[in-house]
Amino acid sequence: MVDSSQQNSATILQDAYRLLSLVAGDPVILAMGTPQDPLMRLRGEFLMGEVARLLVSTAAMSRIRNEQLKKRRDEPAQPGLHSGDEDECGTLWPDIMEQVEIPLTFQEACDRIIHANEIVPEAAGGPTETPISSNIILKGRLEGRPWAAHIDVVAYVRACAKSIEEPNDLD
Repeated sequence: MVDSSQQNSATILQDAYRLLSLVAGDPVILAMGTPQDPLMRLRGEFLMGEVARLLVSTAAMSRIRNEQLKKRRDEPAQPGLHSGDEDECGTLWPDIMEQVEIPLTFQEACDRIIHANEIVPEAAGGPTETPISSNIILKGRLEGRPWAAHIDVVAYVRACAKSIEEPNDLD
């Protein structure tokens, strides 16, 4: 019998690795062809949607997994159990009108990704001419106030992997 929590962990890690590979590999793919190349058509058609899909997938599954493990983390018998929730992986502006910037934790990043109205990979120029960066911009509203967040994909994937690799979390 397959343990569903182990299966979910593997899926989270696979999607996190796919996200990292997609962002890291974009400059190579962009350098492979001209605007008329079928590879560029595929990139243009799928890149942004795939980045958003992988972010939402990893965030939602990580949040569900962390909720399932929360009880165990709060038990006195597991004082050293850490989920990576507090690892920083970006910057958050809780209310963009106030211009207050705070560190974005992995847990908060998962919440913001799930509730974002916009998920846009940052690019130095137009998306057809320049590769996306490892910085993803999120925008949304909370209680009527607009917020924004920048997620560093490398730090996000690292925190995600750390949250899965904790010892004794699946005993």
